[in-house]
Amino acid sequence: MSASRKSNVTAFWRTLLVASSSLALVSAGLTGEKDQINSNRNESTVFRLTVIHINDMHSRFEQVNSVSNKCATQDAEARNCYGGFARVRSASRTAKFEAQRAGRSVLFLNAGDTYQGTPYYNLFKWKVVAPFVEKMGFDAMALGNHEFDDGPDGLHPYLQNISAPTLACNLDLSDQPSMNVSNLKSSIMFNFTNFKVGVVGYLTPETAIVAKPERVKFLPEIPEIQRETDKLRQDGANIVIALGHSGIEKDKQIAEQVEGIDLVIGGHSHSLLHNGTQPSTEPIVGNYPTVVKQKTGKEVLVLQAYAFTKYLGIINLDYSSDGKLLSYEGNTKLLDSSVEEDVEILEELEPWRRVIDKKSHTKLGKTKVFLDAGFETRKGESLKVEFDINNPPGSRVVKLLARCSECLVPEYLPVEMEKEYGILTTTYLADGGDGFQMFKNNHSSILPDKDTDIVTEYLKRLSPIYPAREGRIIVKNFDTKDEYSSNEISGAGKQRLSNSVTAVILISTSLHILQS
Repeated sequence: MSASRKSNVTAFWRTLLVASSSLALVSAGLTGEKDQINSNRNESTVFRLTVIHINDMHSRFEQVNSVSNKCATQDAEARNCYGGFARVRSASRTAKFEAQRAGRSVLFLNAGDTYQGTPYYNLFKWKVVAPFVEKMGFDAMALGNHEFDDGPDGLHPYLQNISAPTLACNLDLSDQPSMNVSNLKSSIMFNFTNFKVGVVGYLTPETAIVAKPERVKFLPEIPEIQRETDKLRQDGANIVIALGHSGIEKDKQIAEQVEGIDLVIGGHSHSLLHNGTQPSTEPIVGNYPTVVKQKTGKEVLVLQAYAFTKYLGIINLDYSSDGKLLSYEGNTKLLDSSVEEDVEILEELEPWRRVIDKKSHTKLGKTKVFLDAGFETRKGESLKVEFDINNPPGSRVVKLLARCSECLVPEYLPVEMEKEYGILTTTYLADGGDGFQMFKNNHSSILPDKDTDIVTEYLKRLSPIYPAREGRIIVKNFDTKDEYSSNEISGAGKQRLSNSVTAVILISTSLHILQS
Protein backbone atom coordinates (compact mmCIF):
# COMPACT_ATOMS: atom_id res chain seq x y z
CA MET A 1 0.00 0.00 0.00
CA SER A 2 1.38 3.43 -0.94
CA ALA A 3 2.07 6.03 1.73
CA SER A 4 -0.57 8.32 0.21
CA ARG A 5 -3.26 5.63 0.21
CA LYS A 6 -2.34 4.57 3.76
CA SER A 7 -2.67 8.17 4.91
CA ASN A 8 -6.12 8.46 3.30
CA VAL A 9 -7.35 5.23 4.94
CA THR A 10 -6.07 6.37 8.31
CA ALA A 11 -7.86 9.70 7.93
CA PHE A 12 -11.08 7.87 6.97
CA TRP A 13 -11.05 5.71 10.10
CA ARG A 14 -10.25 8.71 12.31
CA THR A 15 -13.20 10.59 10.82
CA LEU A 16 -15.48 7.57 11.27
CA LEU A 17 -14.37 7.13 14.89
CA VAL A 18 -15.08 10.78 15.73
CA ALA A 19 -18.50 10.58 14.07
CA SER A 20 -19.34 7.37 15.91
CA SER A 21 -18.31 8.85 19.24
CA SER A 22 -20.44 11.93 18.64
CA LEU A 23 -23.41 9.77 17.69
CA ALA A 24 -23.00 7.69 20.85
CA LEU A 25 -23.07 10.82 22.98
CA VAL A 26 -26.16 12.17 21.23
CA SER A 27 -28.03 8.87 21.53
CA ALA A 28 -27.15 8.71 25.22
CA GLY A 29 -28.74 12.12 25.72
CA LEU A 30 -25.64 13.65 27.25
CA THR A 31 -25.19 16.64 24.95
CA GLY A 32 -28.46 18.48 25.57
CA GLU A 33 -28.54 21.80 27.40
CA LYS A 34 -30.60 20.34 30.22
CA ASP A 35 -28.28 17.57 31.27
CA GLN A 36 -24.87 18.61 29.93
CA ILE A 37 -23.67 20.63 32.91
CA ASN A 38 -20.00 21.08 32.01
CA SER A 39 -18.86 20.67 28.43
CA ASN A 40 -15.21 21.45 29.27
CA ARG A 41 -14.46 18.01 30.64
CA ASN A 42 -11.38 15.84 30.56
CA GLU A 43 -12.72 12.44 29.53
CA SER A 44 -9.76 10.62 31.09
CA THR A 45 -10.73 11.81 34.58
CA VAL A 46 -14.50 11.35 34.30
CA PHE A 47 -16.12 8.87 36.71
CA ARG A 48 -19.09 7.20 35.02
CA LEU A 49 -21.74 5.80 37.35
CA THR A 50 -25.02 4.07 36.54
CA VAL A 51 -27.54 3.89 39.38
CA ILE A 52 -30.38 1.36 39.10
CA HIS A 53 -33.06 1.77 41.75
CA ILE A 54 -36.45 0.57 42.91
CA ASN A 55 -38.74 1.30 45.86
CA ASP A 56 -41.94 0.05 47.52
CA MET A 57 -41.84 -3.46 46.06
CA HIS A 58 -44.54 -4.46 48.57
CA SER A 59 -44.14 -8.22 48.18
CA ARG A 60 -45.23 -8.24 44.52
CA PHE A 61 -43.36 -11.48 43.92
CA GLU A 62 -45.63 -12.35 41.00
CA GLN A 63 -46.39 -10.08 38.07
CA VAL A 64 -49.28 -7.64 38.50
CA ASN A 65 -52.02 -6.09 36.38
CA SER A 66 -52.18 -2.46 35.26
CA VAL A 67 -53.29 -1.27 38.72
CA SER A 68 -50.68 -3.41 40.54
CA ASN A 69 -53.06 -6.11 41.79
CA LYS A 70 -52.83 -9.82 41.03
CA CYS A 71 -52.54 -10.47 37.31
CA ALA A 72 -55.49 -12.57 36.09
CA THR A 73 -54.89 -15.58 33.86
CA GLN A 74 -56.45 -13.90 30.81
CA ASP A 75 -54.20 -10.85 31.25
CA ALA A 76 -51.14 -13.05 31.62
CA GLU A 77 -52.03 -14.95 28.45
CA ALA A 78 -52.53 -11.65 26.62
CA ARG A 79 -49.18 -10.42 27.98
CA ASN A 80 -50.84 -7.51 29.75
CA CYS A 81 -48.97 -7.94 33.04
CA TYR A 82 -46.18 -5.95 34.65
CA GLY A 83 -43.40 -6.23 37.18
CA GLY A 84 -42.89 -9.04 39.63
CA PHE A 85 -39.55 -10.01 41.14
CA ALA A 86 -38.64 -12.15 38.12
CA ARG A 87 -39.03 -9.18 35.77
CA VAL A 88 -37.16 -6.83 38.14
CA ARG A 89 -34.22 -9.20 38.24
CA SER A 90 -34.19 -9.58 34.47
CA ALA A 91 -34.37 -5.84 33.79
CA SER A 92 -31.80 -4.89 36.45
CA ARG A 93 -29.34 -7.52 35.21
CA THR A 94 -29.69 -6.28 31.64
CA ALA A 95 -29.19 -2.66 32.72
CA LYS A 96 -26.15 -3.61 34.79
CA PHE A 97 -24.61 -5.63 31.95
CA GLU A 98 -25.09 -2.83 29.43
CA ALA A 99 -23.61 -0.25 31.80
CA GLN A 100 -20.57 -2.36 32.63
CA ARG A 101 -20.02 -3.15 28.97
CA ALA A 102 -19.86 0.61 28.39
CA GLY A 103 -17.19 0.91 31.08
CA ARG A 104 -19.49 2.34 33.75
CA SER A 105 -19.55 1.56 37.47
CA VAL A 106 -22.94 0.37 38.77
CA LEU A 107 -24.97 0.55 41.98
CA PHE A 108 -28.33 -1.22 42.43
CA LEU A 109 -30.30 0.35 45.30
CA ASN A 110 -33.63 -0.38 47.03
CA ALA A 111 -35.42 2.48 48.84
CA GLY A 112 -37.49 0.34 51.21
CA ASP A 113 -40.94 -1.21 51.83
CA THR A 114 -40.20 -4.64 50.44
CA TYR A 115 -42.52 -6.09 53.10
CA GLN A 116 -46.32 -6.23 53.01
CA GLY A 117 -48.97 -6.04 50.32
CA THR A 118 -49.84 -9.58 49.16
CA PRO A 119 -50.79 -12.95 50.65
CA TYR A 120 -47.15 -13.98 50.25
CA TYR A 121 -46.19 -11.69 53.08
CA ASN A 122 -49.32 -12.37 55.12
CA LEU A 123 -48.61 -16.10 55.12
CA PHE A 124 -44.81 -16.36 55.06
CA LYS A 125 -43.58 -13.04 56.49
CA TRP A 126 -39.81 -12.45 56.26
CA LYS A 127 -39.13 -16.06 55.29
CA VAL A 128 -40.29 -15.46 51.71
CA VAL A 129 -38.88 -11.94 51.42
CA ALA A 130 -35.28 -12.69 52.43
CA PRO A 131 -34.38 -15.34 49.81
CA PHE A 132 -35.83 -13.37 46.91
CA VAL A 133 -34.23 -10.11 48.04
CA GLU A 134 -30.94 -12.01 48.02
CA LYS A 135 -31.58 -13.03 44.42
CA MET A 136 -32.04 -9.39 43.38
CA GLY A 137 -28.42 -8.51 44.10
CA PHE A 138 -28.96 -5.14 45.74
CA ASP A 139 -25.80 -3.25 46.69
CA ALA A 140 -27.62 -1.41 49.49
CA MET A 141 -31.15 -1.02 50.81
CA ALA A 142 -33.13 1.39 52.95
CA LEU A 143 -35.68 0.36 55.54
CA GLY A 144 -39.34 1.16 54.88
CA ASN A 145 -42.02 1.72 57.49
CA HIS A 146 -43.65 -1.61 56.58
CA GLU A 147 -40.47 -3.44 57.56
CA PHE A 148 -41.60 -2.69 61.14
CA ASP A 149 -45.16 -4.04 60.68
CA ASP A 150 -44.34 -7.12 62.75
CA GLY A 151 -42.10 -5.27 65.15
CA PRO A 152 -38.38 -5.77 65.68
CA ASP A 153 -38.98 -9.50 66.10
CA GLY A 154 -40.26 -9.63 62.51
CA LEU A 155 -37.38 -7.55 61.15
CA HIS A 156 -34.39 -8.95 63.03
CA PRO A 157 -34.34 -12.41 61.35
CA TYR A 158 -34.82 -10.80 57.94
CA LEU A 159 -31.77 -8.60 58.41
CA GLN A 160 -29.78 -11.62 59.56
CA ASN A 161 -30.66 -13.51 56.40
CA ILE A 162 -29.79 -10.91 53.77
CA SER A 163 -26.30 -9.82 52.79
CA ALA A 164 -27.06 -6.37 51.37
CA PRO A 165 -26.25 -3.59 53.86
CA THR A 166 -29.47 -2.01 55.14
CA LEU A 167 -29.19 1.69 55.89
CA ALA A 168 -30.96 4.07 58.28
CA CYS A 169 -29.05 6.87 59.98
CA ASN A 170 -31.94 8.32 62.01
CA LEU A 171 -32.71 5.35 64.26
CA ASP A 172 -32.02 5.32 67.99
CA LEU A 173 -31.63 1.66 68.93
CA SER A 174 -30.35 2.20 72.46
CA ASP A 175 -33.56 0.83 74.00
CA GLN A 176 -33.95 -1.96 71.42
CA PRO A 177 -30.73 -3.99 71.56
CA SER A 178 -32.23 -6.81 69.45
CA MET A 179 -31.92 -4.50 66.44
CA ASN A 180 -28.14 -4.27 66.72
CA VAL A 181 -27.56 -6.39 63.61
CA SER A 182 -24.23 -6.24 61.80
CA ASN A 183 -25.62 -5.26 58.40
CA LEU A 184 -27.94 -2.52 59.73
CA LYS A 185 -25.82 0.61 59.32
CA SER A 186 -26.17 4.36 59.08
CA SER A 187 -24.19 4.52 55.85
CA ILE A 188 -21.73 2.69 53.65
CA MET A 189 -18.84 3.68 51.40
CA PHE A 190 -18.36 2.12 47.96
CA ASN A 191 -14.76 2.29 46.83
CA PHE A 192 -14.42 2.38 43.06
CA THR A 193 -11.17 3.00 41.20
CA ASN A 194 -10.02 6.48 42.28
CA PHE A 195 -13.55 7.42 43.33
CA LYS A 196 -15.61 6.94 46.51
CA VAL A 197 -19.40 6.93 46.69
CA GLY A 198 -21.05 7.24 50.09
CA VAL A 199 -24.65 6.11 50.62
CA VAL A 200 -26.60 7.17 53.72
CA GLY A 201 -30.01 5.74 54.64
CA TYR A 202 -33.04 7.33 56.31
CA LEU A 203 -36.61 6.43 57.27
CA THR A 204 -39.72 8.49 58.01
CA PRO A 205 -40.37 9.11 61.73
CA GLU A 206 -44.02 8.39 60.89
CA THR A 207 -42.99 4.76 61.29
CA ALA A 208 -43.41 5.21 65.05
CA ILE A 209 -47.12 5.79 64.40
CA VAL A 210 -47.98 3.65 61.37
CA ALA A 211 -46.02 0.52 62.37
CA LYS A 212 -44.92 -1.36 65.50
CA PRO A 213 -41.31 -0.39 66.19
CA GLU A 214 -41.64 -0.98 69.95
CA ARG A 215 -38.68 0.80 71.59
CA VAL A 216 -36.97 1.92 68.38
CA LYS A 217 -36.89 5.72 68.24
CA PHE A 218 -36.91 7.78 65.05
CA LEU A 219 -35.04 11.07 64.79
CA PRO A 220 -35.72 13.87 62.28
CA GLU A 221 -34.18 12.96 58.95
CA ILE A 222 -32.32 16.09 57.86
CA PRO A 223 -30.02 16.68 60.89
CA GLU A 224 -29.03 13.00 60.96
CA ILE A 225 -28.43 12.83 57.20
CA GLN A 226 -26.30 15.98 57.47
CA ARG A 227 -24.26 14.46 60.29
CA GLU A 228 -23.67 11.22 58.37
CA THR A 229 -22.93 13.05 55.12
CA ASP A 230 -20.25 15.10 56.90
CA LYS A 231 -18.65 11.86 58.14
CA LEU A 232 -18.66 10.35 54.66
CA ARG A 233 -17.09 13.49 53.21
CA GLN A 234 -14.41 13.45 55.92
CA ASP A 235 -13.71 9.83 54.98
CA GLY A 236 -13.07 10.86 51.39
CA ALA A 237 -16.43 10.43 49.66
CA ASN A 238 -16.40 12.16 46.28
CA ILE A 239 -20.20 12.10 46.15
CA VAL A 240 -22.93 11.15 48.65
CA ILE A 241 -26.28 9.52 47.88
CA ALA A 242 -29.20 9.69 50.32
CA LEU A 243 -31.28 6.51 50.05
CA GLY A 244 -34.46 6.47 52.07
CA HIS A 245 -38.15 6.17 52.68
CA SER A 246 -39.88 9.42 53.64
CA GLY A 247 -41.83 10.51 50.56
CA ILE A 248 -41.14 12.81 47.64
CA GLU A 249 -41.70 16.10 49.49
CA LYS A 250 -39.25 15.19 52.24
CA ASP A 251 -36.80 13.99 49.58
CA LYS A 252 -36.90 17.44 48.00
CA GLN A 253 -36.27 19.06 51.39
CA ILE A 254 -33.28 16.77 51.93
CA ALA A 255 -31.94 17.68 48.49
CA GLU A 256 -32.31 21.38 49.23
CA GLN A 257 -31.03 21.51 52.80
CA VAL A 258 -28.34 18.85 53.27
CA GLU A 259 -24.92 20.23 52.34
CA GLY A 260 -22.69 17.77 50.59
CA ILE A 261 -25.49 15.60 49.23
CA ASP A 262 -25.53 14.84 45.49
CA LEU A 263 -28.40 12.47 44.84
CA VAL A 264 -31.60 11.58 46.73
CA ILE A 265 -33.30 8.26 45.96
CA GLY A 266 -36.60 7.83 47.77
CA GLY A 267 -39.83 5.94 48.25
CA HIS A 268 -42.95 5.87 50.45
CA SER A 269 -45.12 8.27 48.42
CA HIS A 270 -45.24 5.94 45.39
CA SER A 271 -44.37 8.88 43.12
CA LEU A 272 -43.77 8.28 39.42
CA LEU A 273 -41.04 10.56 38.10
CA HIS A 274 -40.82 10.18 34.34
CA ASN A 275 -39.84 11.99 31.15
CA GLY A 276 -42.20 11.79 28.19
CA THR A 277 -45.77 10.57 27.87
CA GLN A 278 -47.51 8.67 30.69
CA PRO A 279 -46.40 5.03 30.32
CA SER A 280 -49.39 3.36 32.02
CA THR A 281 -52.18 4.15 34.50
CA GLU A 282 -50.04 6.06 37.01
CA PRO A 283 -49.92 9.88 36.76
CA ILE A 284 -46.50 11.46 36.34
CA VAL A 285 -45.76 13.77 39.28
CA GLY A 286 -42.44 15.19 38.12
CA ASN A 287 -39.43 14.97 35.82
CA TYR A 288 -36.87 12.19 36.10
CA PRO A 289 -34.74 13.30 37.74
CA THR A 290 -36.36 16.19 39.59
CA VAL A 291 -33.65 18.83 39.99
CA VAL A 292 -33.48 20.76 43.27
CA LYS A 293 -31.15 23.74 43.56
CA GLN A 294 -29.45 24.51 46.86
CA LYS A 295 -28.64 28.04 48.12
CA THR A 296 -25.11 27.65 46.82
CA GLY A 297 -26.44 26.97 43.32
CA LYS A 298 -25.52 23.30 43.46
CA GLU A 299 -28.04 21.04 41.71
CA VAL A 300 -29.14 17.88 43.54
CA LEU A 301 -31.08 15.17 41.71
CA VAL A 302 -34.16 13.51 43.24
CA LEU A 303 -35.30 10.09 42.01
CA GLN A 304 -38.27 7.80 42.67
CA ALA A 305 -39.81 4.95 40.63
CA TYR A 306 -43.48 4.56 41.66
CA ALA A 307 -44.06 1.19 43.43
CA PHE A 308 -45.16 -2.46 43.27
CA THR A 309 -42.25 -3.60 41.00
CA LYS A 310 -43.91 -1.92 38.01
CA TYR A 311 -41.02 0.44 37.20
CA LEU A 312 -37.25 0.48 37.47
CA GLY A 313 -35.24 3.69 37.63
CA ILE A 314 -32.02 3.84 35.61
CA ILE A 315 -29.78 6.92 35.48
CA ASN A 316 -26.31 7.51 34.03
CA LEU A 317 -24.21 10.06 35.90
CA ASP A 318 -20.84 11.49 34.91
CA TYR A 319 -18.70 13.19 37.56
CA SER A 320 -15.36 14.92 37.50
CA SER A 321 -12.61 13.55 39.72
CA ASP A 322 -13.50 16.07 42.43
CA GLY A 323 -17.18 15.03 42.47
CA LYS A 324 -18.74 17.73 40.30
CA LEU A 325 -21.72 16.56 38.25
CA LEU A 326 -20.89 16.88 34.56
CA SER A 327 -23.91 15.26 32.94
CA TYR A 328 -26.83 12.92 33.53
CA GLU A 329 -29.50 11.07 31.58
CA GLY A 330 -32.06 8.49 32.54
CA ASN A 331 -35.69 7.59 33.06
CA THR A 332 -38.03 5.21 34.79
CA LYS A 333 -38.55 2.05 32.77
CA LEU A 334 -41.99 0.41 32.66
CA LEU A 335 -41.50 -3.31 33.25
CA ASP A 336 -44.14 -4.57 30.85
CA SER A 337 -44.29 -7.87 28.95
CA SER A 338 -41.47 -6.76 26.64
CA VAL A 339 -39.18 -7.51 29.59
CA GLU A 340 -38.88 -11.27 29.91
CA GLU A 341 -39.18 -12.79 33.37
CA ASP A 342 -36.14 -14.40 34.98
CA VAL A 343 -36.61 -18.18 34.80
CA GLU A 344 -34.69 -18.93 38.00
CA ILE A 345 -36.92 -16.63 40.06
CA LEU A 346 -40.06 -18.17 38.56
CA GLU A 347 -38.87 -21.68 39.38
CA GLU A 348 -37.95 -20.83 42.96
CA LEU A 349 -41.24 -18.99 43.46
CA GLU A 350 -43.33 -21.96 42.33
CA PRO A 351 -43.55 -23.91 45.63
CA TRP A 352 -44.54 -20.75 47.48
CA ARG A 353 -47.13 -19.95 44.81
CA ARG A 354 -48.72 -23.39 45.10
CA VAL A 355 -49.36 -22.82 48.81
CA ILE A 356 -50.90 -19.41 48.06
CA ASP A 357 -53.13 -20.84 45.34
CA LYS A 358 -54.34 -23.66 47.55
CA LYS A 359 -55.41 -21.25 50.28
CA SER A 360 -56.83 -18.54 48.02
CA HIS A 361 -58.94 -20.84 45.83
CA THR A 362 -60.81 -22.61 48.60
CA LYS A 363 -64.57 -22.22 48.10
CA LEU A 364 -66.10 -20.69 51.21
CA GLY A 365 -69.53 -19.69 50.04
CA LYS A 366 -71.57 -17.86 47.44
CA THR A 367 -72.79 -14.34 46.88
CA LYS A 368 -75.92 -13.11 45.16
CA VAL A 369 -74.31 -9.79 44.23
CA PHE A 370 -71.06 -8.73 42.59
CA LEU A 371 -68.33 -8.21 45.18
CA ASP A 372 -65.88 -5.48 44.23
CA ALA A 373 -62.67 -4.56 46.02
CA GLY A 374 -64.68 -2.76 48.67
CA PHE A 375 -65.58 -6.09 50.21
CA GLU A 376 -61.96 -6.81 51.02
CA THR A 377 -62.07 -4.41 53.96
CA ARG A 378 -65.19 -3.86 56.05
CA LYS A 379 -64.87 -0.70 58.10
CA GLY A 380 -67.06 0.58 60.88
CA GLU A 381 -69.84 -2.03 60.76
CA SER A 382 -71.58 -0.33 63.70
CA LEU A 383 -70.79 3.25 62.69
CA LYS A 384 -71.91 5.75 60.12
CA VAL A 385 -69.31 8.45 59.60
CA GLU A 386 -69.09 11.48 57.35
CA PHE A 387 -65.78 13.23 56.57
CA ASP A 388 -65.15 16.62 55.04
CA ILE A 389 -61.64 16.74 53.60
CA ASN A 390 -61.85 20.54 53.32
CA ASN A 391 -61.72 20.81 57.10
CA PRO A 392 -58.31 20.90 58.87
CA PRO A 393 -56.83 17.66 60.23
CA GLY A 394 -58.46 16.75 63.52
CA SER A 395 -61.78 18.33 62.51
CA ARG A 396 -62.74 16.32 59.45
CA VAL A 397 -65.36 14.07 61.04
CA VAL A 398 -68.56 16.12 60.71
CA LYS A 399 -71.09 13.41 61.54
CA LEU A 400 -70.76 10.22 63.58
CA LEU A 401 -73.58 7.79 64.33
CA ALA A 402 -73.43 4.48 66.23
CA ARG A 403 -75.84 1.59 65.89
CA CYS A 404 -77.95 1.11 69.01
CA SER A 405 -77.13 -2.27 70.56
CA GLU A 406 -80.10 -2.20 72.94
CA CYS A 407 -82.83 -1.25 70.47
CA LEU A 408 -85.30 -3.90 69.33
CA VAL A 409 -85.23 -2.34 65.87
CA PRO A 410 -81.64 -1.47 64.85
CA GLU A 411 -81.11 2.25 64.31
CA TYR A 412 -78.18 4.64 64.22
CA LEU A 413 -77.98 7.34 66.88
CA PRO A 414 -75.53 10.24 67.34
CA VAL A 415 -72.44 9.26 69.28
CA GLU A 416 -72.44 10.66 72.81
CA MET A 417 -68.96 11.83 73.73
CA GLU A 418 -69.32 10.96 77.44
CA LYS A 419 -70.77 7.49 76.85
CA GLU A 420 -68.71 4.29 76.82
CA TYR A 421 -68.93 2.05 73.77
CA GLY A 422 -67.67 -1.44 73.23
CA ILE A 423 -65.04 -1.64 70.50
CA LEU A 424 -63.98 -4.56 68.29
CA THR A 425 -60.82 -3.93 66.29
CA THR A 426 -57.50 -5.47 65.31
CA THR A 427 -54.73 -6.00 67.84
CA TYR A 428 -52.62 -3.59 65.75
CA LEU A 429 -54.98 -0.68 66.36
CA ALA A 430 -55.77 -1.84 69.90
CA ASP A 431 -52.06 -1.62 70.71
CA GLY A 432 -51.96 2.02 69.59
CA GLY A 433 -51.00 1.56 65.95
CA ASP A 434 -51.53 4.42 63.46
CA GLY A 435 -51.78 6.87 66.33
CA PHE A 436 -54.73 5.26 68.14
CA GLN A 437 -53.01 5.68 71.49
CA MET A 438 -56.37 5.98 73.26
CA PHE A 439 -56.80 2.22 72.74
CA LYS A 440 -53.40 1.22 74.08
CA ASN A 441 -53.50 -0.74 77.35
CA ASN A 442 -57.24 -0.21 77.42
CA HIS A 443 -58.62 -3.45 75.98
CA SER A 444 -60.02 -6.22 78.13
CA SER A 445 -59.56 -9.29 75.94
CA ILE A 446 -58.11 -10.62 72.70
CA LEU A 447 -60.17 -13.05 70.64
CA PRO A 448 -58.42 -16.40 70.18
CA ASP A 449 -59.12 -16.58 66.44
CA LYS A 450 -57.47 -14.64 63.61
CA ASP A 451 -59.55 -12.15 61.64
CA THR A 452 -59.26 -14.30 58.51
CA ASP A 453 -60.58 -17.32 60.44
CA ILE A 454 -63.52 -15.26 61.73
CA VAL A 455 -64.41 -14.06 58.22
CA THR A 456 -64.07 -17.61 56.89
CA GLU A 457 -66.53 -18.93 59.46
CA TYR A 458 -68.87 -16.00 58.82
CA LEU A 459 -69.00 -16.75 55.09
CA LYS A 460 -69.53 -20.45 55.62
CA ARG A 461 -72.41 -19.89 58.01
CA LEU A 462 -74.23 -17.11 56.17
CA SER A 463 -73.72 -18.17 52.55
CA PRO A 464 -75.15 -16.97 50.23
CA ILE A 465 -74.29 -13.42 51.25
CA TYR A 466 -75.71 -10.25 49.71
CA PRO A 467 -74.09 -7.12 51.18
CA ALA A 468 -75.72 -3.82 50.30
CA ARG A 469 -74.40 -0.31 49.85
CA GLU A 470 -75.31 1.20 53.18
CA GLY A 471 -73.69 4.62 52.97
CA ARG A 472 -71.81 4.04 56.23
CA ILE A 473 -68.73 6.00 55.07
CA ILE A 474 -69.17 9.30 53.24
CA VAL A 475 -66.18 11.44 52.23
CA LYS A 476 -67.02 14.96 51.06
CA ASN A 477 -64.74 17.12 48.87
CA PHE A 478 -62.41 14.17 48.41
CA ASP A 479 -60.62 15.56 45.34
CA THR A 480 -60.12 19.11 46.56
CA LYS A 481 -57.09 18.65 48.79
CA ASP A 482 -53.61 18.31 47.32
CA GLU A 483 -52.48 16.07 50.17
CA TYR A 484 -55.05 13.49 49.05
CA SER A 485 -54.29 13.68 45.35
CA SER A 486 -54.89 10.61 43.20
CA ASN A 487 -51.22 9.78 43.37
CA GLU A 488 -50.82 10.10 47.13
CA ILE A 489 -54.01 8.18 47.81
CA SER A 490 -52.46 5.16 46.10
CA GLY A 491 -49.66 5.12 48.64
CA ALA A 492 -49.15 6.20 52.21
CA GLY A 493 -51.98 8.74 52.08
CA LYS A 494 -54.48 6.01 51.32
CA GLN A 495 -53.29 4.00 54.28
CA ARG A 496 -53.61 6.95 56.64
CA LEU A 497 -57.08 7.89 55.42
CA SER A 498 -58.23 4.28 55.50
CA ASN A 499 -56.99 3.65 59.02
CA SER A 500 -58.55 6.87 60.31
CA VAL A 501 -61.92 5.37 59.39
CA THR A 502 -61.17 2.11 61.12
CA ALA A 503 -61.92 3.02 64.73
CA VAL A 504 -64.38 0.21 65.38
CA ILE A 505 -63.66 -2.83 63.22
CA LEU A 506 -61.19 -3.67 60.50
CA ILE A 507 -61.43 -7.14 59.02
CA SER A 508 -59.20 -7.75 56.04
CA THR A 509 -59.00 -10.97 54.09
CA SER A 510 -57.39 -12.18 50.91
CA LEU A 511 -59.72 -15.19 50.76
CA HIS A 512 -61.20 -15.94 47.37
CA ILE A 513 -65.00 -15.71 47.22
CA LEU A 514 -66.68 -17.51 44.36
CA GLN A 515 -69.53 -15.54 42.87
CA SER A 516 -72.66 -17.62 42.21
